[in-house]
Amino acid sequence: MKIDYDVTLKGFICIPRSVIPDLIKELGFSGFAKYLVLVSQADFDLKHKNFSKIIRDDKKLGESFYTSSSTFYKSRKFLTEKGFLISDDGVSKVPSMDAFNSKLLTASTKKGISITTEMLKNWKIFEEEHKKYVEKMQKNWVPNGP
Repeated sequence: MKIDYDVTLKGFICIPRSVIPDLIKELGFSGFAKYLVLVSQADFDLKHKNFSKIIRDDKKLGESFYTSSSTFYKSRKFLTEKGFLISDDGVSKVPSMDAFNSKLLTASTKKGISITTEMLKNWKIFEEEHKKYVEKMQKNWVPNGP
């Protein structure tokens, strides 16, 4: 399945500062840049059927970012092998789109949950951490008087 939307350079991406050094350590500086560029071209709208899928064609990405389409093909392959992208029927998908949601990032920071590279690969880890936090809060909850 091939998805082909125009490249967009509008909007912004929220990324927790704490995860940047680990991403660079795991992917290298070049791999980190590739990751950010590809994530920036994913569909961020929860209401869309293509949510979390990288909806831009490698050729258009290459033209927009002044490089070849093979560079993007190799980047997708590299990031899939590292676990930061998932290939589904020939379409690359970001497994942790919620990690770039500004509201969720703010809430998780306040709760003391920091996003890790493992969470970016497997978002279920975050969901488990959040569940532990909620359970802890419920245990410590004291109802107001009668």
